[in-house]
Amino acid sequence: MSAALHSALSIVTVTDVFTSPHIALTAITTGVLAAAIAAWWISGRQRVIHVVAVAFVTAAAVYLWRRSADMPQLNSDDLAGYSANDWLAPVITFIALTVYTSPCTGTCDSSLTPDATTRPER
Repeated sequence: MSAALHSALSIVTVTDVFTSPHIALTAITTGVLAAAIAAWWISGRQRVIHVVAVAFVTAAAVYLWRRSADMPQLNSDDLAGYSANDWLAPVITFIALTVYTSPCTGTCDSSLTPDATTRPER
């Protein structure tokens, strides 16, 4: 095996997992996007608290899921750039946000459970 091919193969092996900063950047980006959507969606007197909580829960769910499932077996599949881990992170985020908002159904202010047809008034 040539030296160039051997070094190329070793680089592929080394990059089979993502670095912690890469995963953290992905989680932070997702948290910021979720905060922007939450700020647009949520109204009420505790809006800021809920927006921060949605951002935190979203970022934590993405980071913890991607970090815990970051292994070569899941990352090296036929879809270059995407892994099973990447496809399941939104599902975990949805579950985490559902758990966060479920106690508010019917008991909290209506800002977290908007009407199905319109966006809440500010």
